[in-house]
Amino acid sequence: MLDFKTRFVNYQEMWFGMENVGETLDFIRLFQSNCPINKSYWYPFYTLIINLNDQLENLFSEIKKGTRYEIKRAQTSDNLRYAFWCGSDVLMVMDEFFDFYDDFSKQKGLISINREWARKYAKEGFLNISRVSDCDDRNLVWHTYYADKKRARLLHSASLFRNFNDARERQLVGRANRFHHWQDILTLKEMNYSLYDFGGWYHGEEDTAKLQINRFKEEFGGKLVQNYNCDIGLSMKGKLYLFLRNVIKHTDR
Repeated sequence: MLDFKTRFVNYQEMWFGMENVGETLDFIRLFQSNCPINKSYWYPFYTLIINLNDQLENLFSEIKKGTRYEIKRAQTSDNLRYAFWCGSDVLMVMDEFFDFYDDFSKQKGLISINREWARKYAKEGFLNISRVSDCDDRNLVWHTYYADKKRARLLHSASLFRNFNDARERQLVGRANRFHHWQDILTLKEMNYSLYDFGGWYHGEEDTAKLQINRFKEEFGGKLVQNYNCDIGLSMKGKLYLFLRNVIKHTDR
């Protein structure tokens, strides 16, 4: 858990369950609780979970046949290079990751990462970063994870294409991303993590891009679970802040 201060309120971010609450907090932001918290502003959050305590051969057999082929081809023919950083080592590659993600977000029309937020998580040891590059040291894919309580939760997955119209380029990056997830699973299992969390699953039918991401994640097997993100007011100021924010959010829809 980490403390944050804004111009108006002090709050704390927690993941996967409630912990000790600071006395000076205005509210708590709880990510992926197993159940909704009474008297909180909550919404459901769906994600795919892989049990890393399972045998390695079982984990690989749960992956779809075509994806297993792509992973094996990446391992034997693409000369890809995999790297993983955790603890204080993460800080050495954060700027490189940020720059890559900025290019990716522009290409995809996404919001850039809050660098201050990410660095704070890294300094506290909650952030893991991994990368796959090609034989020419060109970065192909980056992943970041929030890692705590034996659970590693994917936060960011970023990949770049030099040329969208180059079919071989798209296929290479696709294999690199599948290879990347499998290498992360192997690494995190070796580090004694119990759960691999894909960081979200779109529970809708309208957004075709998100449905495509669902299908990609489903290639690796896993179990669909429903969690809850909750904002819990503690002080009067915190409760008023959350109430007004909720009103504004619904007004903007």
